[in-house]
Amino acid sequence: MAASAEYSLQTQAKIPCAIAVLHNFIWTHNAGDDANEDYDFTDSSDGTGMSPTHLVTPDQLGTHILPAEREHAGQQCDQIADDMWEDYQCELQSHGE
Repeated sequence: MAASAEYSLQTQAKIPCAIAVLHNFIWTHNAGDDANEDYDFTDSSDGTGMSPTHLVTPDQLGTHILPAEREHAGQQCDQIADDMWEDYQCELQSHGE
């Protein structure tokens, strides 16, 4: 017999967003941390023309988003949702539902 999930699907669906928010909060408010300097984001070969090496203040979050960045983020979001849906359907099939 399969073990039931500890949290409902509605709760589980909120976890990635919560983790992303927590990551952004820590990144914004702990900018002096030397661990942040281990990353080299200077390559802007993604076509956005932006290099995220500068620090973002809380009042800047969500501003200055180029249309190409918004489109790319939307495509990534759609791909993640499609992958999750496919995994969910496979999981249902494996349980005979």
